[in-house]
Amino acid sequence: QYRGELNIDPLLLSSAGQEPLRASIHLPVVLLKDEVDLRGARISTVNSVINLTGALQNMKSPQISGNLDAHIALSDIQQASHFSLDTSWKGAPSALDASAAIHMDEQTIRISTAQLTLGKTKLTASGPLKSATSEGSLKVNLHIALDEVGKLLRLSAQPSGNVDVAGDARFSSSSDYLFTGNIDARKISVREGKTAINGLNLSSPLQADPRKIALNGFRFAGLGGEITGNAQLEQGERLQLESRVSGFSIPRLTASFTGQQVNYDGTLSGSVTVQGNLKSAGTTGFAAQAHLGITPGGHGVPISGAINADYQGRNNAVVLGKSYLGLPHSRLDISGVLGRQVDAHLVSRNLNDFLPMLALGSGKPATSMPVTLSGGIADITASVTGPLSSPNLAG
Repeated sequence: QYRGELNIDPLLLSSAGQEPLRASIHLPVVLLKDEVDLRGARISTVNSVINLTGALQNMKSPQISGNLDAHIALSDIQQASHFSLDTSWKGAPSALDASAAIHMDEQTIRISTAQLTLGKTKLTASGPLKSATSEGSLKVNLHIALDEVGKLLRLSAQPSGNVDVAGDARFSSSSDYLFTGNIDARKISVREGKTAINGLNLSSPLQADPRKIALNGFRFAGLGGEITGNAQLEQGERLQLESRVSGFSIPRLTASFTGQQVNYDGTLSGSVTVQGNLKSAGTTGFAAQAHLGITPGGHGVPISGAINADYQGRNNAVVLGKSYLGLPHSRLDISGVLGRQVDAHLVSRNLNDFLPMLALGSGKPATSMPVTLSGGIADITASVTGPLSSPNLAG
């Protein structure tokens, strides 16, 4: 029997522009007749520690077993890298905890348990990485607490809610794998400036391999409506989305995105498709098509209509096909290219149809329009040219 140890102190881990992180390594080794043991191995800093135990047995047919238990301070991760995290807020996680148990022989590699924890976010995995009779397979569960992650990463959208991913990962090599499972996101909220969107939910089958990530049969619910369809990302660059939109309330959409109430009532439904190349500069590789209908509601001023729009990323243009908005006594027909030239034709027999719009712009309830028709008809044909921030009206 032989006992020995390897000690390194200090080991300086440095990243450009950062103060070096001082660590120490303690590796005690025991050599037996047909076994090598690693007992009480330790890599540590002032705030972090990684404990390791392991054994190599039966040299003729080697078997390796090992356990890892780690507590790594987020401050150490930041000091040893350029990765920036905000841990100043009350209740912020201070460390990343990890544990794993593994067994290997000539034919198999098996993880009996592996766990990674950061605050309320947790990843677990177990199963054979390699098998004598079949390809490797891991059962994977991931829980993400968006509020914590968003604060740590200083995300301006201030997300909250929970995302769960569960499934099986099968692979024969690092370049040949297949993950099949489900994603379930509940009570998702985001806030950006005055825009606050709450109560979003997403559920979908999830399949991923080296060539494609697919959410076929996804269902997104929120803002009183839902979007269902298929989404795929191929080769890490080509995006394809085909979806059906239904049940979105115009008052609720307006309140969520503008922070103001509007007295128009209608429901938005239809289809939206998106094609894109993520490797193209900006949005030049994207295109989208929307064909939406508006069904009038029973509260406030009913609004109906049809919106047919194409987005062309190559020339950054939104092209409006024949579209219209209908109110009880008015109709607006529009077509053209937003920000360049839009042709509009408005016919109204009662301008009070536009009272909710006047109230939206002023923030105060409006009871009458500055102009009345007194039994007449307003018939206006106009063209709007120039950017949306400073349009020019002619007609």
